[in-house]
Amino acid sequence: MGRRPRLFVTFANPVPTRRCPRCAQSCDRATGLALDRPARPRPGNLTCCVGCRTWLAFERDLGLRLATADEVASIPDNLRALAERIATEWPLKGSPH
Repeated sequence: MGRRPRLFVTFANPVPTRRCPRCAQSCDRATGLALDRPARPRPGNLTCCVGCRTWLAFERDLGLRLATADEVASIPDNLRALAERIATEWPLKGSPH
């Protein structure tokens, strides 16, 4: 069985500022949903955009690309639902919340 990618929601630890390739939302922070260390994303880890809720993958330079269907399918259902909920409820920069 292959190794599952770690998941990140972009809001806690600073990472190089990148834009979502789908909606151009600025993504400059990341928090791991897994309890293992390190807490910073690595190439191949996945994240859910807080702007459009699209699944993205971190590239070698920590740039972002659209995650493949196989990458998204590899996420356990409970973690996928948690990441999507966090991304949905997290207020975006400049919002009144």
